[in-house]
Amino acid sequence: MGALGSFTFVLHSHLPYARLAGRWPHGEEWIHEAASETYIPLLQTLYDLKEEGISYKITIGIT
Repeated sequence: MGALGSFTFVLHSHLPYARLAGRWPHGEEWIHEAASETYIPLLQTLYDLKEEGISYKITIGIT
């Protein structure tokens, strides 16, 4: 069997600037909703991988 290759998985996230943009559905609150439904579960998953002893490297671009 030959040598194993490499795989790169790059995550990129963008949320538009919405500070003081008013109320839902187009206001600032949806940024908090997006963070609680995407970034926090991602961080929990990475923590779980670490606890299971699974080594990983990750690149995340957030704008």
